[in-house]
Amino acid sequence: MEQLRKNIEELSAFKELLAAEPGSVTIAGVAGSLLACIAAGLRDHLDRQILIVASDEGSAERLKDDLAVLLGGEAVHLFSGTGARTAGAGKNVPGMRALRSLKNSPSSVLVTTPRGLATRLPRPRS
Repeated sequence: MEQLRKNIEELSAFKELLAAEPGSVTIAGVAGSLLACIAAGLRDHLDRQILIVASDEGSAERLKDDLAVLLGGEAVHLFSGTGARTAGAGKNVPGMRALRSLKNSPSSVLVTTPRGLATRLPRPRS
């Protein structure tokens, strides 16, 4: 997978992604673990946080696992939204750990779903 990742970085379409204006990029129609290779390359070259919205929970979990192989488990987090509203800000649940990673790591990757984006979060404690 590492060699595939290096080959992707040489493609002209990948170089166009890097040259695009900062903001959102839509990548669709990519099969298998290829999306993880592209996302890992983007994260490495841009050296900033990346949010990936997968179509469903299963896709999000597979993508998170693929990215963890490429980038290391500490750099990649899954936010499904499950339990985030009822857990409270001080609890150590996976969703809240994922959100905290955004604060603690300037180049982490957060994988979520449309449901995760729509999750209402608890108010922070003062």
